[in-house]
Amino acid sequence: MKKILSVFLALTLMLACICMQASAEGAPAFAAGNAEVNPGDTVEIPITIENNPGIIALSVNVSFDTNVLSLQEASKSASVFPQAGITFGGTYETNSFNILWEDGTSTENYTINGTVATLTFLVKEDAPIGDTTITVSCADSSVLDVDLNEIAFNTRNGVVSVVQAEVGGWSFAEDSTLYTFEGSSGLQFVCGLDNIYPVISDYVETTGGWTYEVEPNEMDMESTGAKLVICDENGDTVEEYYAVLFGDINGDGTFDITDWSLMADAMGAIVDEAWGDYILTDEYPQSFAADCNHDLILDVTDTSMLADQLGTLADIDQSAWE
Repeated sequence: MKKILSVFLALTLMLACICMQASAEGAPAFAAGNAEVNPGDTVEIPITIENNPGIIALSVNVSFDTNVLSLQEASKSASVFPQAGITFGGTYETNSFNILWEDGTSTENYTINGTVATLTFLVKEDAPIGDTTITVSCADSSVLDVDLNEIAFNTRNGVVSVVQAEVGGWSFAEDSTLYTFEGSSGLQFVCGLDNIYPVISDYVETTGGWTYEVEPNEMDMESTGAKLVICDENGDTVEEYYAVLFGDINGDGTFDITDWSLMADAMGAIVDEAWGDYILTDEYPQSFAADCNHDLILDVTDTSMLADQLGTLADIDQSAWE
C-alpha cells in the first residue's frame, strides 16, 4: 500500500488544481488562515483541515502572489498527523507550494482536525496596500481514506490584508495640561503638572509601537526631577523630559517649607551647587522649578509667589509657557 500511496502523491503534483472553494458548512475542507500585516512584517499562515471524515493521505497546493509575499519557512504540525509523514514540494522561491502527507501502514483513518502545516511569509517592503489571496487547492484523487477511496474536499482561500503601518509617535492626552519646554542648554522639561501629587503617566499616549516610561525622582514621585523617557518601536530612546512642578523644588509633590528654604538658600548662594547654576535656571529641573514666575531668573518674586502658595493666598501658575 505504501508504494501505491507514493505513486499517488507523485501524480497529484502533476494534476491541475480543480477543487471548488468551500461553501457548504460542515463539509470537509482545507483552509488557509487570514492576517492583517504591515509591509516588511513576517506573518504565519496556518493551513488547516476541517470536518475531517477520515483519511490516510492528502496533497494540498498553496499558491500566492510573489509580488506581495515571499515564503520564508514551512513547518510541520504533529498535532493532526504524524509529523514523519508530512513532506513539502516546491521551493521557497516559487509562487506555489505543496503539502503532502501519507501513512501507508495505518489500518485506521485519521479523523483529527487542526493545523496541518504553517507557512511563514515575508511581506515585501514595497507590497501594495490591500488584500492578497493565498489560494488553497487540491487535485482530483488527492485525498484518500484507508480503503484508497477518493474523499472529496472543498478548499477555502486565505486573505492577507496589507495595511499602512501606523506612524509611531507620542503626545499628551487631549484633557491634559502638560506641555514641554526646552531649556537653553537643550535639556527638555515636562511642565503643567497637577499641583498635588502629579502623575505624568496618566496623560501620555503613544502610537505605532512607541512606548514610554516615567522614572520617578529620589522621592519616588513623578514630580520635579522625574524623567519621562520616550522610546520608538525598536526600543530606542527618542526623547527625554525632566518633570517640573513649579514651587516643588525637592520633588515630593507638595509645596512646603522645605521648598521655600531651598529657594531662599539658592538665591543667597548659601547652598553650594545643590541643583545647578542658579543663574541659568532652565538647565536643571530643580532650579527651573524654583522659577515660579517663569522669567528664568530666581529673585524675590519667586519666593513671594511660593509664600503665597504656602499661605493658600494664590496658586503658582503651572499653565503653558508664555
